Amino acid sequence: MLNETETARAILAVCGVGLAVSAGRDLRQRHEFGEGGALAWAVVGAYPHHCPSAVRALFVRDRYRAVLAVQCTAGLAAPVVAPLSAPGSAVLACVLLTTLLLGLHRNDYGTDGADQMAALALLTAAATLTVGGTVGRLFLAFLTGQLVLRYLIAGVAKLVSPSWRDGSCLAQILSTDSYGSPTIAALLRSHPLVAALMAWGVMLLEVTFWLALVLPGPRAGGSWPRARPCISASRSPWGSPRSCSPSSGPTRRWCSPPPPSPADPACADHATTARPPRPTGTRSASGWSSSPRPGAARGRPER
Repeated sequence: MLNETETARAILAVCGVGLAVSAGRDLRQRHEFGEGGALAWAVVGAYPHHCPSAVRALFVRDRYRAVLAVQCTAGLAAPVVAPLSAPGSAVLACVLLTTLLLGLHRNDYGTDGADQMAALALLTAAATLTVGGTVGRLFLAFLTGQLVLRYLIAGVAKLVSPSWRDGSCLAQILSTDSYGSPTIAALLRSHPLVAALMAWGVMLLEVTFWLALVLPGPRAGGSWPRARPCISASRSPWGSPRSCSPSSGPTRRWCSPPPPSPADPACADHATTARPPRPTGTRSASGWSSSPRPGAARGRPER
């Protein structure tokens, strides 16, 4: 089970890869942002942008390409930095969130729910890594609720669509300019059964996504039970608990597994069977007697 910081760093790594791919695609299609392009500032800037002039200056062609380059670089670095450094992850989360919000504010044409979820996920990661505590847990809980609702609603909407049930929608989606792949679209049209199986896989994943909240997670440490640490009752002359192991190591010992050896006096109190006390006295044909041995009262040493 991941804690809040580890969850935020995992979110950053996943979102970073997606934003790097998106920024790389926009950088490759530079003609769309140039003069006469559909996403040129002369076109998208005609709509009112309520932001400072310094921010609007970043929306022109060359400066916005620099914003996309920063987003692509930070996104590629996210899966590398996230497992290594929490402060570095916080910085990358803030940088990626800033570049994503700039892109969404510059032009919301062609955006969809994935862009909104990416912004919400990065906001959650940035808040958790910078503030943490109760604020981070609240952001993570809100993001979890949003994911469950969005996947459930999207899955139900796909189930009532005939084009999703027969699988023909995938070939149509892959024929668009934004998500197009003519080779895969032609392959799915020639294999409708494969397209239907893929479509039903997507729908089942979305409508059952909420089960991730109730299904048990993997057991820590595999199938073997964890050893239970305990402290020996007997103490060493220096006041620290005595270890079962004769070697110099930590003062804690492990009761199970493996079982302690009764040969060590420090572990004798955890032995499975108690050794009976040794009888004292003299032994005769009928058994042991409590009388002292002959000669013991006269101070002669026993043999």
